[in-house]
Amino acid sequence: MASTTTPKSVREQQPALFRFSHVERRTCERVVPMQVLSLGFSRTGTSSMQLALETLGYPTYHMTSMVRNIPDADMWIEAHNTKYFHKPGPSLDRTFWDKLLGHVSATTDLPCAVFFEEIMAAYPGVKCVLVEREVEAWYKSWYDVQIATSDSIFFRLVAALDPHFGTFTGDHVQ
Repeated sequence: MASTTTPKSVREQQPALFRFSHVERRTCERVVPMQVLSLGFSRTGTSSMQLALETLGYPTYHMTSMVRNIPDADMWIEAHNTKYFHKPGPSLDRTFWDKLLGHVSATTDLPCAVFFEEIMAAYPGVKCVLVEREVEAWYKSWYDVQIATSDSIFFRLVAALDPHFGTFTGDHVQ
């Protein structure tokens, strides 16, 4: 006999994905100590690691944190341009990270993982965790989620509305 219960909606299963804020972090400061950097890339269990860290009491910054607070993206883009394109920008020191990440004790996923050297230098006593995954399995998972879905009707619609969607080639970068 088939179940008559309705499956939980994504909103019910992942309520954190639907909590949006508009915090301008340039005005913030550190309110909790930075303690753990989880340095795995997307599709290496970063959401599970976030859940584990938060269960242990470490508020954690994950890629979804930036999606939920869009002004963070501006600071990440500035950091990206400073590090990778040597553009004038913020000093990627403890003051910068205290503003951007001052509300969390841990990080996981991108964009934090590509700034691990700068974040480790800012917080010398921080503990680091590296989650690895077999390369072929990781690539297939990453491709299936990140690349194959980019041809979906949703992504094509959003890209039609915003030509800079999903790229680092717009005027706001470089």
